[in-house]
Amino acid sequence: MITFNRFAPLLLGAALLSNVANAQSAAVDSVYTNEGTLAVNVKEITETGIRYTYPNEDVINTVFKNSVYRVRYKSGRVQSFAEALTLNPVNGGDDWEKVMISKLESEVKGLYKLEDVNAKAKGTTEFSNVNKVKNRAFDKLRMETAMLGGNVVFLTDQATNGNLYGSRFQSARSTETFLSGIAYSNRRPAYAGFMSQIGSGRDFYLKEIQRLGNNSTEISKTPGSTVAHIDSIADENGQVFVTMSGSELVPGRYRLTYFDSQRIVLMTRDRKQIINLVLGMP
Repeated sequence: MITFNRFAPLLLGAALLSNVANAQSAAVDSVYTNEGTLAVNVKEITETGIRYTYPNEDVINTVFKNSVYRVRYKSGRVQSFAEALTLNPVNGGDDWEKVMISKLESEVKGLYKLEDVNAKAKGTTEFSNVNKVKNRAFDKLRMETAMLGGNVVFLTDQATNGNLYGSRFQSARSTETFLSGIAYSNRRPAYAGFMSQIGSGRDFYLKEIQRLGNNSTEISKTPGSTVAHIDSIADENGQVFVTMSGSELVPGRYRLTYFDSQRIVLMTRDRKQIINLVLGMP
């Protein structure tokens, strides 16, 4: 005797839908980058990049291999890439020691270019330790990069003058180190994610103001005690800019460098210093 299961059509339909979904998910390649996963069709892997197209499109796009961790092909095969830098997350000036120094331009290809950074350190006497002075300059470069929202700096120039001992015919001079570079990051805050996080709120607690002067060797911190107001938010070429006002802060335009469910970090820069505002969620 044949027993008819009245749920059989439903089960069969569910199985068919599952198979279709799996087929669709396997119809593209998955490229895992610093910013997320791309569901695309990989066309070619070159020495420096990965060329791909989006589904139902013919335009060739390229992503640098430095920003790609692995590719999962529609066949199921997985290819990993060692070119991607292992960079520490930097969430503000307090994380400056996590900033990486790179001397190879190839290592920063595909990362987000932020701003130029410069640092100088000088000994106090002609007997100053050259390496200690040099390390102070590198620390300053890392501090600037972290406050700008970066986690790697590409070193473009480095010069060190040793100690010059005084005599009857010349004045003494202490050692100096001059560094120049470009701050980069492998991630940047997304406008959509930021708007989703803050919702309709525009008033936030000003937790701290951090400053790093051009001639400073440390980041100064001033606790906040008032409310900071966001007047406007704009997405400009993938960067988020916020206009701020408040009694304890310098009103004006700031760039978003970091946010999570607990805090927001904003940055502005003038000819004398870099300023970070650390805001707390209401």
